Amino acid sequence: MRGVLSLGAAVAVGLAGVAAASGDASLDGPDVSSHQHPNGASIDWQKAADSGASFAFVKATESTSYKNPYFAGDYAAAHDAGLVRSAYHYARPKADPATARDQADYFVQTAGHADAKGDLPLTLDIEESGGLAPKPLIAWTHAFVDEVTALTNRPVIIYTYPYFWQHAMADTSDFADLPLWIASYRSGGPKEPLPGGWSSWTFWQYTASGRLAGIPAAVDRSKFAGSAEELQALADPTPPAPTPSSSPLPIPLPTLTPLP
Repeated sequence: MRGVLSLGAAVAVGLAGVAAASGDASLDGPDVSSHQHPNGASIDWQKAADSGASFAFVKATESTSYKNPYFAGDYAAAHDAGLVRSAYHYARPKADPATARDQADYFVQTAGHADAKGDLPLTLDIEESGGLAPKPLIAWTHAFVDEVTALTNRPVIIYTYPYFWQHAMADTSDFADLPLWIASYRSGGPKEPLPGGWSSWTFWQYTASGRLAGIPAAVDRSKFAGSAEELQALADPTPPAPTPSSSPLPIPLPTLTPLP
């Protein structure tokens, strides 16, 4: 890919906790942008689904000035084909944290609130520092994540790669309770220990030159670290029903006999 609320916290812990040995991660999916539409070619999302794709990430925005012209069509068509989906924003950090909130607002205005069945939380693609040192870059990232979480009442998926996080983000563990989508083009899964204090990855982007039926260009492909049932659970924006508290059974009062 080139180019906080109590409910949110609780869901984020569940998302970040999804883990499996890399050899068991069998669910696969692409991430796409305008680059997967050479000369305006369309993507056949039903063919991609029939060929084994289980999920898709679709680029929505970059900074506050770019919208992927194919976003709306791809996002809807992937959903119609039965794929779990997430929209992603390519971050362009700047010194003023207000720009993070501006980019988050622009992103959500374009991508929506990820509130339909089959919608994963929205994704922040953070792989450029904008020339910022780690401390202001971390602050910028906090501002973006906080704004998206406030607008959607859902956690934010973090996309990054190890070297960037370890150096540009000073390997901060501030975001370790959020689901991690990590780019690591090596066999056997991402190198451990993971950066940033993450104990597990949720998605692993393992190639930038994959092929998938229905997509007319080379495409990034990723694995999900869990079962089909777990993937569907992550794509359910409905908050869990509160657990009823147990109440003590009423104690019957004795019948009083009036005195003569």
